Amino acid sequence: MLKVRQQALDMLTIFSDNCTVRFCHPDGKVEEKRGRWCTVCKNNEAYIKKYGKRKTFHVGSNSLCRQHIRHHYPLYQEHCAKQGLTEHHHAVP
Repeated sequence: MLKVRQQALDMLTIFSDNCTVRFCHPDGKVEEKRGRWCTVCKNNEAYIKKYGKRKTFHVGSNSLCRQHIRHHYPLYQEHCAKQGLTEHHHAVP
């Protein structure tokens, strides 16, 4: 794992660490983005089928990623408790 600031450790309970990904569009255009995968959405076959894998990749700030975490709050809450991490107020619904 790369160096992660202590304040962002709670995000890693739901999101991957920052990474660079190349997305290939149907028209042949290749787009390179830096961001994080929501591991919960990425592993949900029904979500992928409905919205596509691209929707599980988030390029926004930590605050925007934490807003997405609200959709997975019970899991986030459980992971933070197990790891002894404080829940961030932006992730609490």
